[in-house]
Amino acid sequence: MIFNDWYNNEAIKIWNKFSKHELVPQLIPHTEDNYHTIFVGINPAHQIVKIKKILDTNKIEFGNHNIESIFNWNDGEKIKERVGYIAKMEAYARKHDNNYFGAIKKFANQLNLTNWTHLDIFLVRETVQNNLLNLIELNDNNFKMNDFGEQQLNLFFESIKKLNPKNVIVLNALASRLIISKLNNNKIDTTFQSNSTRYFLSSMISGQRSLDIFSKSSLINEIKMYNS
Repeated sequence: MIFNDWYNNEAIKIWNKFSKHELVPQLIPHTEDNYHTIFVGINPAHQIVKIKKILDTNKIEFGNHNIESIFNWNDGEKIKERVGYIAKMEAYARKHDNNYFGAIKKFANQLNLTNWTHLDIFLVRETVQNNLLNLIELNDNNFKMNDFGEQQLNLFFESIKKLNPKNVIVLNALASRLIISKLNNNKIDTTFQSNSTRYFLSSMISGQRSLDIFSKSSLINEIKMYNS
């Protein structure tokens, strides 16, 4: 099975089992299985104004759906006819978003990377991170969470296993801590090896809480050193 078909089916299974969120999970567009690098975030934002603008200016391409008809969760059977549109919206964001994905593209260019993709650890569409944390009931001390969160985290690690990239570059502090807790015995390193994949851990490279120019330069140099 093609990776994105497998991934999207697994995401829908999780939502069918728990039905804890009113919006559909993140579904991804066509994804190859031989990426050199995967950039990682924590979860997809749901920016209503931007989404409405995309749908209003691309009505035919998105089947004349409005934001409610394309993104509201009903159940796994009803969502099947919308999978293509939801994945297409993700592809559109990756191509046209000049903020989050624009920063990643610029960062990839600085690293001379062309063969890369992006995954989020959690598939919950929330712009406010605390809403996500409440939904998955994350414990700040031991990083335990409810089954809804754990199954999404397991899907992320299974995806990394299937794609087997050389690099995983994590661009979120919470995502970095979660990966440390699972793969590196809670030892806070900026980089470590797990199987054939090297993880580089950092925080955001865009937005108000993004890395300063010196920290970003240090991260770039560290990644280049391990990929030389």
